[in-house]
Amino acid sequence: MILARLTCWHSATAARRVVLFSQPPKGYRDRSDPAPWWALLLPSGGWTLSAGTEGGGTRVDVTQLVLDARPLPNSGAVRLAALLAGCKLPGWWVELFEVEEGRPFSEARALARLTVDGVDRERYRWTLRVRAQEADLDARAAGPGAYAGTGGLEGPASLEGKGRELLIGRHRHVAPTYLGRDPVNGCHLYSATGGRAMGGYTAVRSRGRRLGTEVTAPAVPTAGQWRQDKTRGLLWVGGEDLGDVTAAAAGVTAADGHVIELPGEVAAYLATTASGVLPAERVDGVAAAALDAAGHPLVIWLDAGDDTGVRVVLDEIGTATRSDWYIGPTGLLTFGPGGPPSGVSTTTLRAGKDFVGAAPVTTSEDIPPRRVKVRYAHNAAALSDSDMVEDIPDAERDDISTEWLEVVDEDPDGGAACPVDKTDTVETVHA
Repeated sequence: MILARLTCWHSATAARRVVLFSQPPKGYRDRSDPAPWWALLLPSGGWTLSAGTEGGGTRVDVTQLVLDARPLPNSGAVRLAALLAGCKLPGWWVELFEVEEGRPFSEARALARLTVDGVDRERYRWTLRVRAQEADLDARAAGPGAYAGTGGLEGPASLEGKGRELLIGRHRHVAPTYLGRDPVNGCHLYSATGGRAMGGYTAVRSRGRRLGTEVTAPAVPTAGQWRQDKTRGLLWVGGEDLGDVTAAAAGVTAADGHVIELPGEVAAYLATTASGVLPAERVDGVAAAALDAAGHPLVIWLDAGDDTGVRVVLDEIGTATRSDWYIGPTGLLTFGPGGPPSGVSTTTLRAGKDFVGAAPVTTSEDIPPRRVKVRYAHNAAALSDSDMVEDIPDAERDDISTEWLEVVDEDPDGGAACPVDKTDTVETVHA
């Protein structure tokens, strides 16, 4: 049996809401937990899952999940619209599980964690448009922030719309982003971390020649001098014609002030703080720490306008450390040599085969039928009074007594009045 656990945002209470779904008609009940699993998850084209450990990680091609919007039988007025009233779904997630019927949820196997892109609401069903969360890692590694090009900290017009830069690790010869003249003090202004706190600049060069004097605020640098603001990753350089300015610099820092440079910590930072793709709890901290212990310091420089995705940088980190990264079936980003261990279950859900749209709805208490099929039998009492019956062989008599005749009456205007292609069957033994 397939189960779905939907996590969304409830606006009225300003809190997360978790709604549990199972497959009809029986649904699912966990005897150890009274929370209801609403039997509203429609199997779309069958639930044939290919589960195993080959290929690494969880590859999910599911593009939609379909929920029944009609009231559940014998449940009063419980409807999907009531369960999800006031809930924001896009950007939140749904988890898929597989469990044997009658077994507790603690024995369920995680299949996939999907991000909800949007919801298509119809009268009798809601379709959740979803994607595999691994696809989120195509987001820009340096983060979504961009320069406005309006001067000062937003840079000149030439930077308008370009993503901000990011320095990770200790770079000996980085060329920070030139933001133009600072309108406050008239100095040349540069940035290396897109406004994030950094370890600081340790040497500054103009045309390859080292500038010898660092001054501190509130002093304004003059020719041959420079000043920095580590809390924002900014550099001011005095003088007129500077040419190309480069620097030795230590990049972004963690909350405790240390420079982020070990591979596990770098990977986690890119996937969470820098790009905003994953929350911190979605990174395997134990695996990241093991990667730190086995690796060496890294340097990553993504200059302004570099749209390299998180996935690409994670691949480069994997190459540098001879390790692999993957997202497990519970949505956890983890690392390890040789891909996922053999104990990690994986699943492939094939779009167009396993999830192709809602299964046809054939029964409902509140939807009128397009057609009525009447099945009737020969009138046994009339036949027994007929002389002809006495002349019919026993085998043919049995056929007559068990034969069903059918007649179908379809409303020619039913297509518009009855959006669900439904047939009601009535059985009677009297013709």
